[in-house]
Amino acid sequence: MGIAKVIVAAALVIATLCCIRVGLTAASVTSSIAADDLSAKIENARSYGSDLEVQQSRLSNSTHIRVEAASLGMAPPLSTEAVVLAPDIVATDAQGNLSLSASIAAIANQG
Repeated sequence: MGIAKVIVAAALVIATLCCIRVGLTAASVTSSIAADDLSAKIENARSYGSDLEVQQSRLSNSTHIRVEAASLGMAPPLSTEAVVLAPDIVATDAQGNLSLSASIAAIANQG
């Protein structure tokens, strides 16, 4: 009877070790798959970022902008002017909300 208990105990220890090994192997495979998936996503993001840099560079090129503007019927201006605007009379309070009384006061101070 004592030998049977020892054999059963040894079998339980071996079964427990085997279960732990299988669990660790499954966890290792799962993390390896997740790492590969993450690496693929990072590579795709880098590729997409590179494509966006090329597109931004092409779209911000002044020659490209002139060609696109001309295709839309736009032309450079014959002359340019600067417009100076009067100070804004709309006032806000401390919370950033529009203030009617402060705006009326600004109108009165303006003349």
